[in-house]
Amino acid sequence: MPSLSIVIVNYNVRHFLSNCLDSIEKSVTHGFEVETIVVDNHSVDGSTFAIKQNYPWVKLIENQENLGFGKANNQGFALASGNYVLALNPDTILQEDTLQLCWQYMENHSECGVLGVKMIDGSGAYLPESKRGVPGLWNAFCKFSGLTALFPKSSFFASYYMGHLDADSIHEVEVLCGAFMFFRASALKSQHGFDEDFFMYGEDIDLSIRIKKAGWKVVYFPSTRIIHFKGESSKKASFNYILHFYQSMSIFVGKHYTGWKGTAFKFLIRLAILITAIISYLKHNIADHLYKLMDLLLLIAVQTGLKKIWAVNYFHNPDYYANLASLIHTAGTSLLWVFFLWFFGHYDHHWKPRRHWAGIFLGTLVILIIYSLLPSDLRSSRFLILTGAVIALLLTRFTHKLATWISGIFNGRANRYNYLIVARYETAASIANAIKLHEANAKIAGFLYPANDLEFEGEKYIGSLQNIREVVTLYKTDNIVFSADDLPMQRILDLMIHPDKEVRYLITGGNASAVIGSDKSTTQGKFYHAESGFRLSQGLYLRLKRGFDLSWALVLLLLFPFTLILFDLKTLRAAWTVFLGQKTWIGYQPLPLAEKSFLPTIKNGVYNTELLILDQRIFPLLTDATSANRYYAKYYSPMMDFNLLYKEMFSK
Repeated sequence: MPSLSIVIVNYNVRHFLSNCLDSIEKSVTHGFEVETIVVDNHSVDGSTFAIKQNYPWVKLIENQENLGFGKANNQGFALASGNYVLALNPDTILQEDTLQLCWQYMENHSECGVLGVKMIDGSGAYLPESKRGVPGLWNAFCKFSGLTALFPKSSFFASYYMGHLDADSIHEVEVLCGAFMFFRASALKSQHGFDEDFFMYGEDIDLSIRIKKAGWKVVYFPSTRIIHFKGESSKKASFNYILHFYQSMSIFVGKHYTGWKGTAFKFLIRLAILITAIISYLKHNIADHLYKLMDLLLLIAVQTGLKKIWAVNYFHNPDYYANLASLIHTAGTSLLWVFFLWFFGHYDHHWKPRRHWAGIFLGTLVILIIYSLLPSDLRSSRFLILTGAVIALLLTRFTHKLATWISGIFNGRANRYNYLIVARYETAASIANAIKLHEANAKIAGFLYPANDLEFEGEKYIGSLQNIREVVTLYKTDNIVFSADDLPMQRILDLMIHPDKEVRYLITGGNASAVIGSDKSTTQGKFYHAESGFRLSQGLYLRLKRGFDLSWALVLLLLFPFTLILFDLKTLRAAWTVFLGQKTWIGYQPLPLAEKSFLPTIKNGVYNTELLILDQRIFPLLTDATSANRYYAKYYSPMMDFNLLYKEMFSK
């Protein structure tokens, strides 16, 4: 019978879960046995498939709906048979000694009902929620108002995080974080687990309070550490997060506070959540919108000025273009340039110069075609259009650089593109490719050998672990990627505490097919999928696919008499559903959800990738649904859709 049961509730964080399970598998557990239970809240990202395939030792509960954090944990608790139960978040990574040290402490301290550890985020920074006080009107006000951040060590202003207690010493505290709660099973059972009225957030506070009131000690134990990529499974910019957080806090206040304190507390929560929601929305959305709006307004202003100069010098009439038709022309051409820039991916994260040029070129071509079709009294000048196109090319390149800088300020990670990879050469090369696929501006400073000596592979590396700080300074490194296959997690955690500059850290290894990490400023986890390279995961190709779908559907709909003669009513109906965006012309072949989830998401198709298998002259290696789907997602082009549809519809 196991001594420790680990319960993990998972919801659409497959890559983080894989790294978490890998760290459990590497954990030292001398003197006791461990069972691991994963409760999946109806994930659609292939999590359950990955568990069954790579972690057969995990006991898996597959819910058919999202039951929430507390209820799902209680499902796992009911199945747990250990003397101790660890409630663990999937976006965590354990140090090798974490389970061993926590188990030993609980064995030696029978008065301890639940234990928490020191947590750090993906930038190596200490997470103050590792230990907390009971939320009250005053400490909640201090937290929301920023007084806690101004006086982080004050017992008066920072009681929410118990900032007066040394973060490196063992303390009895009031509240622990639900990301890591190491329970004595008897204490957990005495309180019947989490309160299931809480869907998400607040249940850890409530349970900590109840365990303490029952006479058990709640202990902060910093003798070991974990990484917590906080907030990955709950995306704090979302409306759902705000709604669930408010509901949970309202339940907590109603349960533990009455009278005027409860009313005032609820008002403070509402106010804080409203302010947080506004700031979060601005932070995550406004920068991108400002980028496009800035381009549009600048292009309108430049064209207006250009017309003014042309009117004065060529027509000798400053009011020559001072009419509604000219205004519409100016706004329309500017809008078309911005549209084509967007369509070809100029505003995407994966910026490339050729997409910028293509957007301006195609936009100009369309503008000239429309110009030629306009009546003479509505025309402007081809010279002005072509001159405007050149200016637009230069101007939007400048605004791209400016927007990148602004976005960096908004997101707290300006110019973070320089990567140092600590891994053996083959692994490091694979990691570098994955990063470059996701960040077009990424620079790989080099590879660092994961030991103190370079041994015989020195020519492949710019240094080793013994001179990591010198390398970081010399190459101005902003990001360090560690391979957990080549370094113990304890060593990685030691290296993440960097005294010289703020660095973002990322981790990969084991069965995980991604490089994962988080950013301190956003507290959002992010990952670079090592299986990337699918064109259909990029906005440009998704827009091209939608553009092709619309074009083909419009042709069939506009020529509907011929469509009925050449084909049938079914084809016409299919064209209508594609036009409405309900379907795409070519979709994936049906696959189990788990397998399909590894592919970029597209609409169901009128036809599917079986057409690739049937065309053995061009695609002789595609023999099954999996290979055909992967090929289609990886090498998609509008011409591929055209060829498949042409052969399907006209070659029969």
